[in-house]
Amino acid sequence: MSHGPEVYAVPTPPKSWPPSEWSPVDSNLINYRLVSSSLNALKFDAAASFQLPQKHKPGCEHITSAETDGLLVVSPYTSRSHLLDLSRVTKPNQLLAMALTSFKPIQANYATAPYISAFNWTAVMEDLRALVNTETGYQWQEQIFYIVVFRSQIPPTTDRSHLGSLDEVSHAEAMRTGG
Repeated sequence: MSHGPEVYAVPTPPKSWPPSEWSPVDSNLINYRLVSSSLNALKFDAAASFQLPQKHKPGCEHITSAETDGLLVVSPYTSRSHLLDLSRVTKPNQLLAMALTSFKPIQANYATAPYISAFNWTAVMEDLRALVNTETGYQWQEQIFYIVVFRSQIPPTTDRSHLGSLDEVSHAEAMRTGG
């Protein structure tokens, strides 16, 4: 068992800022306030994917019941400090972030299984293709994204009562400093 992070790809830094593929947020994104705040639904049932209109039947009432603000639920935490502001990322990153809202484990041993087989990558890629196909005039260019997998080694003597709140605070800090 490896104790270091698993690295799956290396990103290519942008050549210029702002990138040429910068574009507005999809105005059909459903307001984050309508997403479940259940930690288990967000962690294991891809509840954040219900921000995407294609996850709903036509005429679904709540699609138009709240204005979109371009904020995407990207973790089990749904307070504003944990949301991704899609207007601050490039179009390929917007589309990938939206597709990743359907990300969930498909194996009971996902925490220790190989990362590639532990999650529903096929469904995420299908969602990404569908999102790209709904973008009028947008042509997907090859992208490189990366994943770093950290496997926590928590000693059995650890007081686990604060781990959830520490995770929540560290996620909010990560979002404040760019993700």
